[in-house]
Amino acid sequence: MSRLEGLEKILVIPDTHVPFEDGAAFAVMMAAARLVRPDTIVFLGDFADFVSVSFHPRTLGTRGYTLQEEVDAVNKRLDEIQALGATRVVFIKGNHEYRLERFLSEKAPELFGLVDTASLFRLKERGWECVEYRDHLKIGKMHFTHDVGHAGIHAHRQSRMAYEGNVIIGHCHRVALEIAGTAKGPAHVGAMLGWLGDRRSIDYMHVAKAAQWSLAFGLAYHERASGNVHVVPVPIVDYRCVVEGQLVEPLKGTSVDERRVA
Repeated sequence: MSRLEGLEKILVIPDTHVPFEDGAAFAVMMAAARLVRPDTIVFLGDFADFVSVSFHPRTLGTRGYTLQEEVDAVNKRLDEIQALGATRVVFIKGNHEYRLERFLSEKAPELFGLVDTASLFRLKERGWECVEYRDHLKIGKMHFTHDVGHAGIHAHRQSRMAYEGNVIIGHCHRVALEIAGTAKGPAHVGAMLGWLGDRRSIDYMHVAKAAQWSLAFGLAYHERASGNVHVVPVPIVDYRCVVEGQLVEPLKGTSVDERRVA
């Protein structure tokens, strides 16, 4: 019997900010997913950037996309992920997906409810579940959510304390995991699993701050009988990672960013 048999294998996809993803990092994650063959895939939010409907000032150049171009880019990536054949896929919205709803409610209220993230990305057609921003998914004893209103290096700890339980968050683009309990109860996990964005496209903060962000994704293993979920952060180092004891390189011919990988 395989040591992993009987576990629900979960691929956890952090903030990716398509069309500003790091193509080579995304390719590494896809290669790892082909190896792991996850039963379930969970997006932690901000898979799409939605810069075209942002209220933040925009600069010309690499961040100049139309909404249609962004939607097409996101759907191309979602098609790749759908091809993995996971039994269950859950798309959690982040604050960047929420940009669309906020833009419509303030700038085009007549279209509110007619145009939304789920329809643009064909989530129902794909057979995927959708979790709204500021809500969460629970699998076993683990909560998955984009954010709980915290950011920075302690956000995973603050989120664990807010839930008084286990939680995996996105939003912070950092890798961290803490397991801690109190005198009143058992230990719980708080984790954040990096991001898959391209740091070179960031023009809204100092480069030194963006340099603190880490390319990574996550795996989680759910014991169905007990509800325990074991979290494994997967850092991407020099566009390689290790999953389940195997070294993984970018999946060539699909998502590789030619600027980084020959």
